[in-house]
Amino acid sequence: MKYIFLLLGGITLLSNAIFAQYDGNRGCGTILPPPFIDFLKEKPYKHLRNFDLTTTYWIPTTLHIICKSDSTACYPLIPFFQNMCEVQASFQPANIQFFFPNYYQDIVYHYSTDAYNNNNNSLSILINNHLRQERMNMFIIGGDNACGASSICGCVNCCAFDAITLNPACVGPNNTTIQHEIGHWLGLPHPFDEWFSGCRECADGSNCAQCGDMFCDTEADYLNYRWGCPYAGNLTEPSSCPAPIETINPDHTLFMSYANDNCVNRFSGEQILHMRALIQTGVSGYGNWYDRTWIKQYSSTIDTITWTDTILYGGIINHIATSGHLLIWRKADKATHYLIEAIGSNFIRDWIVQDTFIFIPKLSPNDLVTIYVKPLNPSYFCAEPKQFRINTSYMGIKFTIDTPKCSGKALINFTVLNDTSGGQLILHNLSINKVSPLKETEVYSEGFHKFWIFNAYGDSVFAWVHVPYISPKVEISELIETEDSLIASVNITPNDSNEQVSYKWILPSGNIISRYSTKTIAKAESGTYTLITTTSEGCSDTLQYIVDNPVINASTTRAWIKQLDNKQLTLIIESPDAFSFQANIYSNDGKTVFQFSGTYPENNVINLPHLSSGIYTLIIKPENKPEIQSNFTVK
Repeated sequence: MKYIFLLLGGITLLSNAIFAQYDGNRGCGTILPPPFIDFLKEKPYKHLRNFDLTTTYWIPTTLHIICKSDSTACYPLIPFFQNMCEVQASFQPANIQFFFPNYYQDIVYHYSTDAYNNNNNSLSILINNHLRQERMNMFIIGGDNACGASSICGCVNCCAFDAITLNPACVGPNNTTIQHEIGHWLGLPHPFDEWFSGCRECADGSNCAQCGDMFCDTEADYLNYRWGCPYAGNLTEPSSCPAPIETINPDHTLFMSYANDNCVNRFSGEQILHMRALIQTGVSGYGNWYDRTWIKQYSSTIDTITWTDTILYGGIINHIATSGHLLIWRKADKATHYLIEAIGSNFIRDWIVQDTFIFIPKLSPNDLVTIYVKPLNPSYFCAEPKQFRINTSYMGIKFTIDTPKCSGKALINFTVLNDTSGGQLILHNLSINKVSPLKETEVYSEGFHKFWIFNAYGDSVFAWVHVPYISPKVEISELIETEDSLIASVNITPNDSNEQVSYKWILPSGNIISRYSTKTIAKAESGTYTLITTTSEGCSDTLQYIVDNPVINASTTRAWIKQLDNKQLTLIIESPDAFSFQANIYSNDGKTVFQFSGTYPENNVINLPHLSSGIYTLIIKPENKPEIQSNFTVK
């Protein structure tokens, strides 16, 4: 099973405000930039031909989370994606939707205490340096502010061009700050904005196209502060409006107003048309900063995730150890990723994985830990997370690893701490699904080995033991006799080892044939054959075999190297039969130094090139004859 694991960030527990709606007296720091003001005055949706109302515009999104330098105080992802589920629904009437093309690239953590606290303009610098092109970039920032003031919930283009910055206190379920700021990012003003039009809208809408926010389907609104619904104030329209002078009746349902979060639920018709026009036509004359037409090239689909099964395995135990916890669940239909969030008394941690299991490490002792598993795909964020609760105990573990030379295995000794149950400890080797009493354990492969140790009371310990190296073991299991040869059957443990093995045959006559990978020897003599196999580490094995019926003809074909006084090397072959052959000369370290071919008897004497002093092995492979091998020394 493929396992892709991404640790997204260590998270220190934040205020409960991150999980709940926060109305308070928090506002928005966005000031509509000049290109959007000009676009608003043009109202292109009113005169565009072939204005597109049916295409769903998909906006690729990247979330940036700013944490402290020690990886703490990161905003958790479960409440964010619960909020994004609401955002998706809020923009469905506008046929605008959001997706994360790649969760491993589009959820980004930044670790800077200075940026978290907005010291010395470091927040703006970080944002400008990490904006991703052709993405709607959202930054959840720290320090209980959104661009320098704790009274601000969010803003666009405040700290940096083209970035949506969000106060963590204003993100999460039942908050509408994200909807509000995306509205600004797509060119919408506040309904109470009047500074760019220069006049207030009258309550009867008689000047709605020129004053206020310049939308005629949003009521006159002068409320640039948080207010409840319905409006219970007594603000009146300007005296320049038609008589009689009326009390305003602002629309508390609009996302772009400052009405409390529980009041707002929609964009007006003209606001929807305006956002779609910005994507369809874009602004001109201002470069790429405010362009939104690139959105049109992207597409996705809403693949609703169904998930009826609960957690399959969360440890069928009462307690787990502080070393960590293995969690396994069923695949959710249409899910491509899973968000896992572990919440203890003093921590929150998030992970995103693609497989259906995770090991949650380093848990606090004597703690109740709540774990959520939430399925995701790029555009669907609404699947309810499954919840699993576990208790951590003080029972811990330590282990030692011994790798005896030439054994082909590693020995693992476990020491379980603080176990007061008095019963026998049981070891479950999860890698091979074997259960046994706890004792010294042998493993035969490098890499991670997963173990679960538990007692009669259900307290348990999970251990992932990494074995970095195993000294290979070589073993000659048998020598197989054929009609004319002996063939060695050799095993190397671990079986995936790339260890190179040399073979040394000692013939009954005392002659030695030695080189790498010579598993076969001709039965040319009667008596005892000895094979010695040796690894590069010096690990060896020896096996002997007695031959009673040598192949007599094999001894009649001979080949050897003769060195003349003038240092010339000559190959001499003697045989009663004609044959063709391939020949190789190997140095003592097994490297090929010369290759040639020929036919006998035409090439019964062959002059060879000069070789430096040393021991060499000649191997001749005749066609339809046993291999001929011999050692020779060059002086």
